[in-house]
Amino acid sequence: MSEQELAEFYWTEIAPDLRRQLEHDPDVVPTYQQLTELGYSGITYALREHHDRTLNEFCTEVLHLESDTDPTDTWGGAADATVDAAESYLQSLRTRGRMADSTVETRRHRLKKYVRVYQRLHGREDLLEAVAAPSERVAEIERALAVLDVFDADLGTDRSKLEYLRVAQDWYNFLMRRGRAQYNPLEGATEEFGWEREEPDNAALTAEQVHAIYQVADTAEERLITIALAGWGLRPSEVAELHTSQINLEANDPHLNFDDSRKNGPGTVALLVGVEALASRIDELTQREGWDGYLFPSNRSASGHIHVDTVRRRFKRLAADANVSVHGQLPKAKMGRRFWYASYQSAVSELLGQLEDIADEQGSASAAVVRENYLSESHRRQHRRQAMRESLASVFDVANGGLE
Repeated sequence: MSEQELAEFYWTEIAPDLRRQLEHDPDVVPTYQQLTELGYSGITYALREHHDRTLNEFCTEVLHLESDTDPTDTWGGAADATVDAAESYLQSLRTRGRMADSTVETRRHRLKKYVRVYQRLHGREDLLEAVAAPSERVAEIERALAVLDVFDADLGTDRSKLEYLRVAQDWYNFLMRRGRAQYNPLEGATEEFGWEREEPDNAALTAEQVHAIYQVADTAEERLITIALAGWGLRPSEVAELHTSQINLEANDPHLNFDDSRKNGPGTVALLVGVEALASRIDELTQREGWDGYLFPSNRSASGHIHVDTVRRRFKRLAADANVSVHGQLPKAKMGRRFWYASYQSAVSELLGQLEDIADEQGSASAAVVRENYLSESHRRQHRRQAMRESLASVFDVANGGLE
């Protein structure tokens, strides 16, 4: 797997197990022993041999997880009353809330960071004084939001930002229940930021559902949105922003290029389906006067392309037309990406099954041994892509989509 694929594997497979089986917060770096206990020790080998990274480097630099061994993890000189109020909140979580010690420690780490950043920005050691005075409410709300602005810039994922916000909000609510605060300066703060939580264990669309959605797409634009989400595995925001500068349609390796602004780092996305549909879309758009290269242009948007919410709405409308639902609700656009990863894992498993036969004939210990020792990286990539291409071919009907 590439680093991006390993990152997705962490959030879809490892993170739910860490939370459910070990009560470990997946936003905090897990130990090797924890991964071994869950049966995921192989990820350290993959990181070391194929990406020249340690587990900790991968967790902090690619996944942007938090380390619970940070030597700067202190209250930063906060007033005694503020520290006492914070510790009372944490103790209540442990006793009355019956939270595991590891969960409480994670909350302590996040609350400490909030307190430190607040002090650094505003030069105030006492965080209780302002929330106890209704006259300070307007100014204190702005001070609290300024802390979130720092988190927005410094933290790597929306998931982490939302977790820090939740802890700070919960602490202020605790202070209100204890009569030590008149208001919560972070009430409604989620409305101020475009942070989204991608739950790792949500259901993915099935091949039949994606096929049904693709079948009802009437226009080339709608078909390409469906292909980009479920056939290329792009995020909805990446679909909205697609530009011809990212496209390479070389016959042997058609792909999309992403710069280092992409979540989980730079990378390329192989176009295993949809090349002809993509080329046709470009030909169509070149006929428009003043076209600036976006595959989904918008004259009403300052950015020049459609908004991510437009992608989401169109996908939901297609799902409604196709009578497709997940757990009784219309599927979200990001479920197309989850379908891609589920299909990829299935294709790789099928490939390993084929290698098992070769391993038996050669007397090798396992299919993994054959794959690692007897197939070059280029051959492994070729076989993976071919398996994935065949898996996607039945989903995106050649006759209706203009696919290769």
